[in-house]
Amino acid sequence: MSTVKTIGSEAETVSLIGAKIKSLFAAGCKRILFINPPQVAEQDFDQDIARLGFYYAFPPYGPGVLVRTLENHGYTADIVDLNYEVLLSAQSPHFHYRIWQKFLDKKVIEFKPDLVCISVMFSMTHDCMLETAKYVRETYPAVVVMAGGVHPTGCPEVILEITHSIDFVMRYESDNSLVSFCDYVNGASGSEDLSQLATLHEGRYIEIVKRDRPNEDRLSIAPDYKALPIGEYSGYGRIGSYSWLFDSATHRSSSIISNRGCRARCTFCSVENFNFRGVRGRSIQSVIDELQTLRDVYGINHVMWLDDDLFYDTERTISLFQEMTRHELGITWDATNGIIASAATAEIIHAAAQSGCRGLNIGIESGNPEILKSVLKPSAVKHFRRLAEMLKGYPQIFSKGLLMIGFPGETMGQIWDTINLAREILLDWYPIQIVAFFANTSMTNSLLQQGMLSEDKIVDARFFNGTAGGQKQREREEKQISKFIPDILQRDGAYVPTPEELKDIWFLADWLVNYERILPEYDPVKLEMKKAILTNICERMSVNNPLSTMFLGIVENRLNQKNQALERFKRAKVLVGESEFWRIRFDALKLNDLLEEQAALAAQ
Repeated sequence: MSTVKTIGSEAETVSLIGAKIKSLFAAGCKRILFINPPQVAEQDFDQDIARLGFYYAFPPYGPGVLVRTLENHGYTADIVDLNYEVLLSAQSPHFHYRIWQKFLDKKVIEFKPDLVCISVMFSMTHDCMLETAKYVRETYPAVVVMAGGVHPTGCPEVILEITHSIDFVMRYESDNSLVSFCDYVNGASGSEDLSQLATLHEGRYIEIVKRDRPNEDRLSIAPDYKALPIGEYSGYGRIGSYSWLFDSATHRSSSIISNRGCRARCTFCSVENFNFRGVRGRSIQSVIDELQTLRDVYGINHVMWLDDDLFYDTERTISLFQEMTRHELGITWDATNGIIASAATAEIIHAAAQSGCRGLNIGIESGNPEILKSVLKPSAVKHFRRLAEMLKGYPQIFSKGLLMIGFPGETMGQIWDTINLAREILLDWYPIQIVAFFANTSMTNSLLQQGMLSEDKIVDARFFNGTAGGQKQREREEKQISKFIPDILQRDGAYVPTPEELKDIWFLADWLVNYERILPEYDPVKLEMKKAILTNICERMSVNNPLSTMFLGIVENRLNQKNQALERFKRAKVLVGESEFWRIRFDALKLNDLLEEQAALAAQ
């Protein structure tokens, strides 16, 4: 994101950073504590949503890998997961958000770290990272604080300049660089081994730009979660996007990765910049061993693949799935991060189904060939059609097509191409996002260089659709006074909508690709799938949403669950009456008439 700044030559920069490291670690560095901060900031945190288990509760996979890596090199490491502690504590009526400080204090006092590493994946966690770092700095001033992960990698200069609580930012994958950092502190290596490390010197940003990318031999290790109760995580939050498919009483989910990186170079994604080009795979046996550990130690029976390119090697992918089947692991799985449609083959999909696949997210993004080409998508419209046809033979696999609107310069006609493709290929559901400009993506970097985007707009960039996203915020803010452009999709095909107009386009697209298409559906298998996802939306994701509530009633009525349907219709009427946001949208789309009609059918 930023132009790399050094003072003098690269050698002088290394010397300055090396001197700062030595000055901060007078007694060496043997004990390293990783912190997974809360994932939702206090001002956005909703205890009711937390109690429903709808915030993310991913195990700290990356820190777990680094714990094992450091201990393999003679260091002592541990993890404190403040996100899990907040979600667990939110179940209590006496909950207060800053209880995370109590858990952090306990761990720091017991563990006595020399270095604290705050791990941050997404920019939505930016404020939480700053708050955590500030608390560590003020409470334990002798402890050195480092930030790392995808978000700090993308905007290290901004982070270091807005807070004095973070001493260093370790960029990119740090399997090698963090070990080298600790070795240098302890005199086991020279400054020439330092890499991908940023800090401030006399108020000026400096960075060692050399990268130290771990090779495949270093990847085949499983995380060491220490005492974290990984088997309990999915009881207090989401891991992936398919937990609603399972019985909550017996479902225990976790995450796992089989490879790092992605062959694609999508301009809106930071994977290439973070992991560098190409894909590196773990040994299949190491993946099977980790799955068995998850099952036997933590009772896990479902995993989400963290891979960004799960199908990157056809032969390896099929072998992995066949080994999972052969070992009879009793573990189902999903690919929430999305698969590349052009990489899918009939053989892979068959092996996936046999090995326990229950959910596939497919990275469609756009149905317009020009947009797909401009953002360097590795799949074309023909690949989306082909994969949708393949999946028809595997009804047990719930398919989602990930869509995006609002690409720079995207016209109304191009948005319609996306809507029409989704309605044509009929995947089971379509999550839609308005393009967000996250740090360290080619698209964001290009807009910054052109002066079309400012850095302060990307520090805490967030998804529009989600529990803490812009759509939920809009619903809350417009409960009393709202505005809506119901005919926005009828604008000229060459028209480029404004960011404000995209919010209404999102709503209408969601209606067209997800809800309206339920009306002609009577297949009981498909209706059961719709019931599952709509129940999840109504009871966990968006509990005051009359649209999803009404359509859940429609589905239940067609499944001959008339009493439940009538209750849904009654609640939908109440919700519409309580919110101006929903009232004007129901009026504009004539949904009140539909609601009355469906309620009458259920009452017969």
